[in-house]
Amino acid sequence: MLAFHLPTTVDKEPINITAIWIPILLALVSMIIIQKYPISDEDVTDINRQLDEKRVAN
Repeated sequence: MLAFHLPTTVDKEPINITAIWIPILLALVSMIIIQKYPISDEDVTDINRQLDEKRVAN
């Protein structure tokens, strides 16, 4: 029979790292990348036009 125990601080630390800190770090990295990537309204319009052309071609 399996014995169940309440999680201790040692058990909770990997959960905190996985559920809290890794997503925070990934969000920060993505924010930095987005800030460094210059894109204007014209660029967005051009990208959408190209995607629409590809959809019509398929």
